[in-house]
Amino acid sequence: YRSLKDQIEISLRPPTPPSMVVQSAGTMESGGYQSQIGTPTADSKPKPEAPKKPSEPVRAEINQALEAMDAQRYGEANSILDALLKKNPKDAKALHTRGVVELQQRNFVEARKWLEKAIAAKPDSFDTLFLLGDSCLKDGKLKEADDAFGKAVALKADPFAMINLADTKKRMGKLNDAVDLYRKVYQMDGNLIDAKLGLAEALLDQGKNEDAINLVNEALTTEPANPLGHFVKGKILYRSDLVEDAIGELKNAMAGAPEHEFISTLLAKALLTSRKYAEALDVANEILRRNPSSWESRLFLAEGLLMSGDTDNAREQINECEKIYTGSQLSLMKAKLARKLGENEKATEYFQQYVAGEGNNGYAMLEYGQYLDEIGEFKNASEVYSGVKTKYPNTALFVTAENRLAQVTAKLPQEPATGAPANTPKAEPGKVKY
Repeated sequence: YRSLKDQIEISLRPPTPPSMVVQSAGTMESGGYQSQIGTPTADSKPKPEAPKKPSEPVRAEINQALEAMDAQRYGEANSILDALLKKNPKDAKALHTRGVVELQQRNFVEARKWLEKAIAAKPDSFDTLFLLGDSCLKDGKLKEADDAFGKAVALKADPFAMINLADTKKRMGKLNDAVDLYRKVYQMDGNLIDAKLGLAEALLDQGKNEDAINLVNEALTTEPANPLGHFVKGKILYRSDLVEDAIGELKNAMAGAPEHEFISTLLAKALLTSRKYAEALDVANEILRRNPSSWESRLFLAEGLLMSGDTDNAREQINECEKIYTGSQLSLMKAKLARKLGENEKATEYFQQYVAGEGNNGYAMLEYGQYLDEIGEFKNASEVYSGVKTKYPNTALFVTAENRLAQVTAKLPQEPATGAPANTPKAEPGKVKY
C-alpha cells in the first residue's frame, strides 16, 4: 500500500527518509545527508556541514553517544544523553540526538517526542525539523510531516528537504503541489535523479503515463541500475496491467535495494495479482520479520487472506494494523473485508473514506467506481467515472474512465425515446442491456 496504494505508497519508506535520503549517525547529528539511491554528480550531491570540533565536554559526550548508536549500543547512547539532559533539560543538541537514537530503532513515536522537545528549545534547527518530518512520515502522520518539512524548507531551500515535502504532499493526494515541488528541484539541479523519478511517480498518479515513462527512461539511461528507476518503471507496468513485466522490474529494484519496504510491498502486491500466493506471502512475511511495525505488510497479508477466503484471520491482521495506522489504506482494506462479508453498506462507507483520504486520487476513484459497478449501483458508478473524466482530461485515467463509463451506462435502465407510445413496456428490473 503506498505505497499498497494500489499500491504502495509507500510510503513508509524503510529506515531512510522517504525521498530516498539517508542519514548516517554522524551526518544526522551534524546536519549532512546524501542520496541513497542513485549517484548524484559531484555538483548535485549536497555538501554536509563539517562537524565542529568539540570545544566543550557536552560536544564530546554527544559524539560518544553517536558512536554508541553506530555500534547499536542504544542503551548506552541513551544513558549518555539522559545524563546531559538531567543537567540541562533544554539542551537542544542532546534532545535532537536522543530523537535520532530512537529514529534509528524505528521508534517513531518516541523519536517525535524528543525531536519536538528539541524544536521547542531551538525552533530554527533545519536538521531537527527535517528528521521530525521524516519520523512523522514514516509513522503515517502526513499532516505533521507536511508541517515539519514545510518549516524546514522555509529555513533553507534544500533540494532533499523539498523532495521529502513533495513526497508527503503526493501521499496526501496534493499531486499538483507535489509536481510543482519536484519541478523546482529539477530546475535547481537537473542531474538529481531522485527529483526526476519523484516527478515521474507523481505524474503517473495524475494519469500522465507518457510523461512518466519518458522521465523514467531518461533516468535509467543515465543510471541503468538505479533501483528507484526500476521501481517506478515497475509501478507504471503494474498500473498498465502488465503484471509479469512489472514483477521483473520490481525484482530488479529489489536486487539493488533489498531493504526497501515500499519496493517489496509493491512486489508482493504484483505477485498476489499474478496469483503467485506462496511467493507473495514470503515477501510480506520477510518485511514483517525485519519490521514488525510495518502496517503495509499487515494490510497486504489481510488482502491475501481475504482472497483465500479466510476472513477471520484477515480481520485479525486489519485489527493489528489499526493499532499503528489509521489512514486511507486501512479504510480500503476494511471496505474489501465488508464487501467479502456481503456488508455493502459498510463497504460503501469505507470506500468513501478511502477516496477522501487519498485526496480523490484518480486511481482510488476508479477502484470505487468498479466496486459500485460490482454491487449493481450503476448510476453512482457512472457518476464516479464521469468525475474522473472531468478531473483528469487528456490522461490515461480519462481513457480508462471513459471505457468503464460506456460499459456501466449500457447497464442502466433505458428510458423510452421521446414521442414513444404511452404503452411502451418498461425495462424489466434486474435486466442488463449490453
